[in-house]
Amino acid sequence: MPIHNHIVRDAHGRPDAAGLIARGVLLSVEIGVHPSLAKKATPGPPVFGKALVDTGATSTAIDRNVPQRLGLSPAGARDILTPNGRATAQLYAVELRFPGIDLPSVPSTQVAGVTLAELGLVALIGRDVLSRFVVTYNGPLGLVTLAH
Repeated sequence: MPIHNHIVRDAHGRPDAAGLIARGVLLSVEIGVHPSLAKKATPGPPVFGKALVDTGATSTAIDRNVPQRLGLSPAGARDILTPNGRATAQLYAVELRFPGIDLPSVPSTQVAGVTLAELGLVALIGRDVLSRFVVTYNGPLGLVTLAH
């Protein structure tokens, strides 16, 4: 069973519960075209960046600039609820990979395009993707474990 332990550490290398609260769980992510679309078009190169694990998000979202970089057209639209209220988001079919982490890739056809770049993120990992993993949040140790 692939397991990834994400430990937030302080400046001295010790587990840091306060850092986990302040920064959250950030994973390296590679966003590519969904496998079902990869054969139909010439996709752009994958987009690499940071993704925030967001247990408060029902569904996964990507920065609205990512689809253009991948050469994707919207696969639909959906109303979403954000901290700023309701909005309509374009939906895209992508595959999420986690470079350097022994976790499987996750194809998804329903990721929403939203503004994330100003937060330094390319994706928010929502409960739709997290539902494929066993997630353990150990606040006192500043540790989050993802297993498949």
